Amino acid sequence: MKAGSLMSLPKEINEFFQIDGGQTLLIKGLPGTGKTTLALEIMNSLCREHNGLYISTRLIPVGSTPPIPGWKR
Repeated sequence: MKAGSLMSLPKEINEFFQIDGGQTLLIKGLPGTGKTTLALEIMNSLCREHNGLYISTRLIPVGSTPPIPGWKR
């Protein structure tokens, strides 16, 4: 893929973000497997269609509540 070209997101990811309400997508994997690139492509795609987006690159300890407005357990 050339630098600057748009990647087509898998339909499952597009469908996931079409659900009404807030969604959380955890992307995990070994270093160098493309997690950041995938997150940036998702963000690029979603920002064309939606007004708000929250991205966190930090892990949140199990059992704690993340600092996201409107977050419900």
